[in-house]
Amino acid sequence: MKLDKLPQELSLELADTRLDYLLYDQDGPTLIMLHATGFNPWLWHPIARAVWGDYRVIAPSFCDYRIADPEKGGLGWFQLARDLVDLCDQLKIDSPYVIGHSMGGAVPTIASGRLGLKTAKMLLIEPILLPREVYAVKIRVEDHPLAGKSIKRRNHWGNREEAKAYFKSKALFRNWDDEVLDLYPVSYTH
Repeated sequence: MKLDKLPQELSLELADTRLDYLLYDQDGPTLIMLHATGFNPWLWHPIARAVWGDYRVIAPSFCDYRIADPEKGGLGWFQLARDLVDLCDQLKIDSPYVIGHSMGGAVPTIASGRLGLKTAKMLLIEPILLPREVYAVKIRVEDHPLAGKSIKRRNHWGNREEAKAYFKSKALFRNWDDEVLDLYPVSYTH
């Protein structure tokens, strides 16, 4: 794993929770990198490290930072969008560049369209943009057409080698760089 240049691991107190984030501090425009459901901000590390000299990179961790009941729909993306706006307000970020994958692509879209977040530009990779009616329906996370699949992903292995072998056997992960696989969040059973 190439972790020669590491970011600062910081947290920010929001009104009712604490939000952790990675900071690749640098003079220059701010680039916010938002991860997908079930991923973590460290998966952006190889890209963040590559652009660090030109951008100040912030990668928030929208993982388990709020209590949410999966039986009642889990953590709503509108809440994530509010938290993104609050992060920008507290860190005095004006018109950031934003890159988001999947859920991380939907959240800045909501923040921009509904909450007035002004961005310089957004690069959205497979954003989950569903019809408005879907967002109004309260369903359990496991019944959601997309989130239900992500929460069923296996996430416990005996060791890192077993996890990597499993990933390499799946089409989704087969072509992932080894460094990114090493950064993927996994748990091990003892």
